[in-house]
Amino acid sequence: MPTPLPGTGTLRQSIPALPLGLEEPGLRLAQTRRLLALAAQDPALLAPARGLALWAWQRDPLSLDACRLLLEAQATALAARLEALLAAPFPEDDWNTLLASGEHGLVVRHLLPRLRVPASGPAWLARTWDWLLRLGREDLPRDMLEATAWDPDLEPLRRRLLAEWAFFYAAPEQALEAAEAVDSGAFGLCRELAVSTLLQRLGRRDEARTRLAGLWRRLPWHPHLTLTLHALLHPPVPAGDARDVCLLLYSWNKRDLLRATLEGLAQSELLGAQVIVLDNGSEDGTGAMLAEARAWFPEGRLEIVRLPVNVGAPGARNWLLALPQVRAARYAAFLDDDVVLPRDWLPRLLGSALAAPWAGVVGCRIVSAQAPACLQSADYNLLPGRYGQESFPGFPENIHLLDNAAGSLDLGLFSYSRRTLSVSGCCHLLRGDTLKTVGGFDLRLSPTQFDDLERDIRANLAGVPVLYAGDLAVGHVQHSSLAKASTAAAVGQVVGNKVKLECLYSREQIQGLAADGLARLWEDLAAKERELSEIFGG
Repeated sequence: MPTPLPGTGTLRQSIPALPLGLEEPGLRLAQTRRLLALAAQDPALLAPARGLALWAWQRDPLSLDACRLLLEAQATALAARLEALLAAPFPEDDWNTLLASGEHGLVVRHLLPRLRVPASGPAWLARTWDWLLRLGREDLPRDMLEATAWDPDLEPLRRRLLAEWAFFYAAPEQALEAAEAVDSGAFGLCRELAVSTLLQRLGRRDEARTRLAGLWRRLPWHPHLTLTLHALLHPPVPAGDARDVCLLLYSWNKRDLLRATLEGLAQSELLGAQVIVLDNGSEDGTGAMLAEARAWFPEGRLEIVRLPVNVGAPGARNWLLALPQVRAARYAAFLDDDVVLPRDWLPRLLGSALAAPWAGVVGCRIVSAQAPACLQSADYNLLPGRYGQESFPGFPENIHLLDNAAGSLDLGLFSYSRRTLSVSGCCHLLRGDTLKTVGGFDLRLSPTQFDDLERDIRANLAGVPVLYAGDLAVGHVQHSSLAKASTAAAVGQVVGNKVKLECLYSREQIQGLAADGLARLWEDLAAKERELSEIFGG
């Protein structure tokens, strides 16, 4: 068996925020640079520094920065070839402007003849690959890959990109075949991650565990690998009864999105749960649609609440929480009106909650509803000190979260469970007996944005823990309020709520939460690492 690299404890002084996450692209590169610099003075850091450089490059081989960092760590012929290709003159600004224009057909017409030019074709594909992959058109990335004039020495890269396309668009069996065909010498780390995730999709959990364990032994200091492998060893037991659970939705003028959500909800395993939908003053026919929706659920299981005006998200949530049947329930689950639910979402989410009775809030992984699966949110934790970037110069801003998902493609590295600061309100459970302790949602954050985070902060301060159960992924059609804000007024509303949030808590409160949270994450990571070492050696 291969000798493992030093574990996370070796990096505690060098990367004190390591348990927060290592998959945000900019952070991954920054930590690689830091480790490489420190390794020049401390030989104990050389192995993890080289490992992180290799991991960063294999995760994003088309990044010029990643190529250069790997070459700084160790000589690699393929990385050197790509560095030369990506460093050559290229019309970056003009091409990026075209990619952002929304003129997809025009992009393809410009791109296709350039891909066919020997030597320079891969450079054009490199600048366009992420755009092609995220476009949501299944065949286009593969067709452009096949149209590219590939030099023989870039064949490992071609296979790596083909496997990436298959991972997000092809059937699991085909994707697994493509992943296994990736060159193990050039991209072995990335290959093992893809294979493990695909084996899980196929229900071959024992094989998935073996492959992921092999990868973890090579990179035991990577927090996501430790957490994900541990979660794979301890899958939550699905719940079998949800008669003491209320499922709560609210909506304003989103009739068609709400219809699709309710249709999916009706087809899922409800386990006897009560469904309550609040029509938040809609004027688009939502009321008529909801009357029709009664027939989709068992008799008496769908209750409809209609308000004459839109009271905003916090008000709608508080209204629902104040209903007698919700106050009497063991759990209340909030769902956004534009989610795509797996059939077994409730047994799995409730199962995670029942396995952690100490948790007062339980949330899950949120991904884009359409292929390719991009992470919208996972677990949120506070950055320690004042590491975050201030939004308002001169304003005493203290609440800085690490968005460790950061819109990246979902490769399976966020399928773990752990206590955290906050989870997405898109799909989350609240334990009924904590509602009086924590309270409802703050009306000052109406009409929406940051009300979930604020309540989770309040829960932590009240001693009510929050659990992230990333084994479950729920699709979300729309993104955050800031991402979809299309006017200056809409952006101002979001930014204004951030200012309000900052003023609700003192610097001492936030710094205390950040310090306690980071210490707890280190303890959790160390405990899981010890368990894995006992099982797999190390």
